[in-house]
Amino acid sequence: MQGVAFVSGAPFFLVAYLLATALHEAGHALLGLAGRYQIFAVGLGFGRPLLVVPCGSARLYLAWPLWGGLTLAYRDRLTTPLLGRLAFLAGGIAANVATAAAAAVALHLGAQSRLLEWLTFAAALQAATNALPLRFARGGISLQSDGAQIRDLFAQRSPSLSPALALARLIRQREFLRALDSRRGDTFYTLLIAAAQLSLDDVDGARETLEEPAAVAAKREPSLVRLDTLVRALVSLGGDESSESLDAAAGSLSDDPLARASLALAQATHALDHAQQHAGMLVDEALRAARATNTPSLLANAEALALENAPPANLREAVRPFLAKFDRGQMSGASALRLVSFATLRATQTGDWATARALFPRAQQLVRHWAEGVMPPSRRNALLAKHGRALRAAVLAVPESEPPLFLAPDPTVAMRPAPSRFRPIVLVLVPPICLFAFFVWAGARLESDASATSTEQRKQHDVWAAGVLRNDVRTLRALRSGDVDSNVAYYEKELDRTRSEYRRKQDPGRPPELASALSQADEYRRDFPKPAASSAAASSQPVESH
Repeated sequence: MQGVAFVSGAPFFLVAYLLATALHEAGHALLGLAGRYQIFAVGLGFGRPLLVVPCGSARLYLAWPLWGGLTLAYRDRLTTPLLGRLAFLAGGIAANVATAAAAAVALHLGAQSRLLEWLTFAAALQAATNALPLRFARGGISLQSDGAQIRDLFAQRSPSLSPALALARLIRQREFLRALDSRRGDTFYTLLIAAAQLSLDDVDGARETLEEPAAVAAKREPSLVRLDTLVRALVSLGGDESSESLDAAAGSLSDDPLARASLALAQATHALDHAQQHAGMLVDEALRAARATNTPSLLANAEALALENAPPANLREAVRPFLAKFDRGQMSGASALRLVSFATLRATQTGDWATARALFPRAQQLVRHWAEGVMPPSRRNALLAKHGRALRAAVLAVPESEPPLFLAPDPTVAMRPAPSRFRPIVLVLVPPICLFAFFVWAGARLESDASATSTEQRKQHDVWAAGVLRNDVRTLRALRSGDVDSNVAYYEKELDRTRSEYRRKQDPGRPPELASALSQADEYRRDFPKPAASSAAASSQPVESH
């Protein structure tokens, strides 16, 4: 019976889980709107869209498979208030907690609904799992849980994705928005793809991306003009029109510290690459702009440029804190690669072979990690040639008396530090724990249902027993009046057995019919006490009288 009850509850759980997921995404969207976010898409699923409902510039959708939900949104400024971003990220968890609490209160007040019972569990389960810092992939889209994003927000670090993987995720999300016919989302993600290509130094790819119709349409979207201006200014660096684009960008981004710092860093990097005379001034300006944002990653990138502009004597010790910041996600991979390549070449130029041998393997790993498998081979080779120039120069600068750099790796410089033991434990234990909690809850629910069923059956049996007792008492009184001793002995035996059995149980939930029947049996025994054992001749079968 319990298995049947569990199977019958499975549809309720599926419906409750999908409803809790929809309310979770609605919580993101509502608090995002309150934080001045603009919503691209809200819905269930990550695959092929089954149903798309336009709602202004947003799209409400159902995609197959339905397991999971997604809310894509943006702000028209790079600088986002901490409270607004926190509200958007925590909106889903808050919606799940509110749903579970409301359903539990309704059940406590007497509502009789199995869907509400399952909704309480599903919403509480989603709130708990989304609060955990997890990363996963759905439908080709690499995602983080709300807990992971909130943790990164307070730690002021960016997701630990390589630029290549970040670009792949943006491309996949743009394809999904195109399937939803979200033109604004298509334009926004096209601009982000161009910016990601710039972070990989793929300027030609960024220019081609900005020539796509979706990117051209950004000029007609007031909420996307800032991002479009910034990306086009970054692409124009070094070109004939760069000064005009930079001046226009500086004017339109004056009230956005994060965008202004990004632009200043790009200008300083370009000046250092081309050994311009005013490079030091641009580096100082980038440092001031990065400090104004209070963003560790931007500040680390600016400090790395300052170190490159004025390298210290002990370069190896100066580079080590930056690599630690990169490992913590507080420095971009492009800046880390640039700094390590520069430090390796500088060490060979000054004859510091120990530093060169320590940094060279790290630089090689960063190159492979940085540009792996996204761009066409020709562009990737050109990109590696550009950033491998310093490494090749460092290799060639090693004299014959010193071991070659690529044969003397330093085991202390891995691309990433030893993985934390906590994350694998979480990833391995959390699903079984959640599944165990579900089965414990379902088992308790089934046990409660079985207990309720058993109690009801026991009450029905007690009522039946009361009827038997009353019938026996009536029969015995009738037989006593007719003086049929053999029948009296048989029925008294049955009466005493039933009476003693129910006297021993002392069930507090006993129905009043049974208590009344027991009283009648006791009254009969007071009127007709048991005879002595020697004189009792009880027959085992009743004798019919005619």
